[in-house]
Amino acid sequence: VTASDGAASVNTIFALSVTNINDAPVVSGTVPPQTLAQGGSLNFTLPSGLFTDPDVGDTLTLSATQADGTALPAWLTFNPATGTFSGTPGSGDVGNLSIRVTASDSAASVNTTFALSVTNANDTPVVSGTVPPQTLSQGGSLNFTLPSGLFTDPDVGDPLTLSATQADGTALPAWLTFNPATGTFSGTPGSGDVGNLSIRVTASDG
Repeated sequence: VTASDGAASVNTIFALSVTNINDAPVVSGTVPPQTLAQGGSLNFTLPSGLFTDPDVGDTLTLSATQADGTALPAWLTFNPATGTFSGTPGSGDVGNLSIRVTASDSAASVNTTFALSVTNANDTPVVSGTVPPQTLSQGGSLNFTLPSGLFTDPDVGDPLTLSATQADGTALPAWLTFNPATGTFSGTPGSGDVGNLSIRVTASDG
């Protein structure tokens, strides 16, 4: 600062400092929706430059949760160092998720969300039991129902349709009938039907 009386002057100096105030990170991009089928492998990395910080040199730390703040489901992991999501969803994970990704510079943070959908992929029915051997005399009446829970399907809600043939794929003998709605075999073999049969029961989910 200089003071002058028109003929002479004098001055002094003082310091003026401009200090840094932290600027919050900024969302600079978008994350496209992600879709995969249950049983498929997810390996998805966030787009480069998704977050930026006006403060040059500030390090951003990433984290991920569901949009409501709860933890990611057990099948889904997030690597904050690489920004990569990975995992393999099972049949029980079918549905839609909203994922929140947060970037923090230690003093302030910002977040964005994206959609992650797990679609259903058909799972083959499973044989979950055994059928005991059946014996009857010619002229006797057969009325045998397959054990409950003999077949199950990992896809909850999938209806199973039953059918029966001989083990070689040929039709059941004329005296033997099968009711697919109840899983019941019935009939009365005659003298010409004496012998051993191997019966194949098939469950189909469509």
